[in-house]
Amino acid sequence: MNTASRFQRFVLSSHYVWVFSVLFSVYMYGWSTRWTFDATLITNYAPGRFFVEQANSMLNGHFWVPESALPIECFMIDQKCVGYFGVFPSLIRMPLVLIFGNSIPELGSLFIPIASGIIMWSSLDLCLRVLRKDHYENSLVSSWFLIIVSIVIGPGSNLMLIFDPYIYQESIMWSIAGFLLAVNFYWRWNNERRPWQITGMILACAAAGASRPTTVLTGLFLTVGVVVVVRNERQLLKRLSYKLVLLALLPFLTSFGVLALKMGSPTLDFSKYQAMQALQNVANKNGGSLEYSPRFIPTTMFSYFRPDALNIGTEWPWVRFLYGPPSQGPLSGPWYNELKPVTYLTPLEEDSMWLERTTSITNTMPLALLATMFSAIVALRRRQWPTTLILLAGLSAPVVIFVQFAIAARYLADFYPVLALGTIFSASLIPRFIKLKMSSRVMLMSSISIALVFSIITVTMLGSQYSWLSQFGATG
Repeated sequence: MNTASRFQRFVLSSHYVWVFSVLFSVYMYGWSTRWTFDATLITNYAPGRFFVEQANSMLNGHFWVPESALPIECFMIDQKCVGYFGVFPSLIRMPLVLIFGNSIPELGSLFIPIASGIIMWSSLDLCLRVLRKDHYENSLVSSWFLIIVSIVIGPGSNLMLIFDPYIYQESIMWSIAGFLLAVNFYWRWNNERRPWQITGMILACAAAGASRPTTVLTGLFLTVGVVVVVRNERQLLKRLSYKLVLLALLPFLTSFGVLALKMGSPTLDFSKYQAMQALQNVANKNGGSLEYSPRFIPTTMFSYFRPDALNIGTEWPWVRFLYGPPSQGPLSGPWYNELKPVTYLTPLEEDSMWLERTTSITNTMPLALLATMFSAIVALRRRQWPTTLILLAGLSAPVVIFVQFAIAARYLADFYPVLALGTIFSASLIPRFIKLKMSSRVMLMSSISIALVFSIITVTMLGSQYSWLSQFGATG
């Protein structure tokens, strides 16, 4: 570190990781509160107190909540309203409910930024450890690599599409935070072998599964990752056996197990869903079912990866969603008049999915997508199985999104874990970059800079349109 400049020493240190994470959390807090910095901000959309009410219900030994806490979204079980959302966001509200009672605000505008700060710290700390492990920490290139990663997975990322304080967005945010924290613990354990790090993995994976079911496979992949690392150390593997069972199974229990306690089944029975009437046309075109199905895969994959999912205009917001529902309906508004229907691919019929405003990860995080593709290729070619398993764990979340009947912009955040990890592990390309000619470096960095600016503008404009122009009631 003696040859490194002060700039390099700061960036390639835990101080930078903490400073950037806190600043990004404050940045998200500003967006979540519409720059009022009022954590009690009430939005126009009704389901705004579910997590508080669920926390109060759990303290009283049951899961049902007043219908006023979850209008439209209720599943009526024994004539009582039960929400399909996870319990972790309610668990962290329990101390507040115990102290102040269940009349407290939902405070989603506060918890979403906290979760985003955990996401950023987990990711950047992992990136710093990857750089140190590969002995790049003294390089000026490594310093700029960490800064670029910070922007790509921070203000230039899909997290900017879920900053608004709603139960859907907060559930996604906490699932991402739990996932990336678990991966961070796994990387530390892989290099340090401290028992508390396995415990950290277990708790983080359980929290992720208890927030959103898309991340339930995380613990299973990390369990395999641990076994791969210690497969020749039988005594250690034996000592870890009970923890590995918890790591693999606890996310399923905190997700599908809790859902079974709530509804009597680990799957959703949409016949008991209050909003079923709105989905009836979709169900009718899918044989009367809204179950997960491979038949949705061609349409969802094409929608989330297509490169032409933006509408570029001359008025603010200059970058808008191109695809979404028709202008008629409960979410119609001035911006909806410009939306086009998605392309339905075989075997789906036209209008056989529930569609909200959407774009693609190709348009929002192009650098991260390319970096992830390169990282996966390098990991497979070099037979880096722990890295490969980590990427597969991240990929398991969007795979669930591919087989469901709805398409929405907020689901793009489910791609975030694998894209963030892929961006971090692209550090393996640093030696190749250093060997490039100066002219090639300049050209590549110029292209990266343009892509970064484009991503920041894109997700900021889309986030503004997604949250403020419709859900806060503004019409522009």
